[in-house]
Amino acid sequence: MGGVESSLIQKNEIINWSINKLWKVGFTPRGQSPSLEILGDIAQRSQTEDEKNITAEEIFKKEGTSFLKKHSKIGVWKSGGRGSLHFKDIVYDNNNNVIITLNKPSTENSEEISFTLNWERRNKWDMFSSPEELLRVALDESTGESKSVANEICRRYRCNRNYNDYNYNRYNNYNRYNNYNRYNRSGIHIRLNGGGDLYKYIVNPNTGNKEDVNSKIGKKILSNYLSVLNYN
Repeated sequence: MGGVESSLIQKNEIINWSINKLWKVGFTPRGQSPSLEILGDIAQRSQTEDEKNITAEEIFKKEGTSFLKKHSKIGVWKSGGRGSLHFKDIVYDNNNNVIITLNKPSTENSEEISFTLNWERRNKWDMFSSPEELLRVALDESTGESKSVANEICRRYRCNRNYNDYNYNRYNNYNRYNNYNRYNRSGIHIRLNGGGDLYKYIVNPNTGNKEDVNSKIGKKILSNYLSVLNYN
């Protein structure tokens, strides 16, 4: 894939979305996905062409909840179709963005509401989010062209491993990472170099580059992490 252009926000698109894993108490069968709670901001209308150079936050400041319903609980996906959300498809849009569509029964009639999630509009600062788990759902439940897209994206984000193998390998590889402190969960990784320069660098989650914690960018990254922790 080449460079990705930003697409206009569509009605019922979820932006700043994150995934909360809801594990069952007790034993989880090998390879079985946990229930996934989808959280985010629901677009109440589509973004117009005239607004393509305006951020969602700027529009929200003008229109408030008539444009975005912030901090919403969209619903829960459960294996076997037992949750309130059901996977529909995963595709590339005209700008090469990965778009995941989930359906939810309407409370007003028998029809379903379709919610879309743009992979580039996930909440990259939520260190507790597990967006790759939604890709696992897409890989398991998609067919045809959607299956091909899901396979490609899952290879990129290594989401097609089962949980038991992942946890086993993570435990046995722990000593490989003892030269730096790492928040070892899915989502954003905080990595700080060890040795004589302990806590001198932090990894930018958007670029993967190391930034000096005393630089302008490094301070901004630390500030964003603190904001996330305070929010949670």
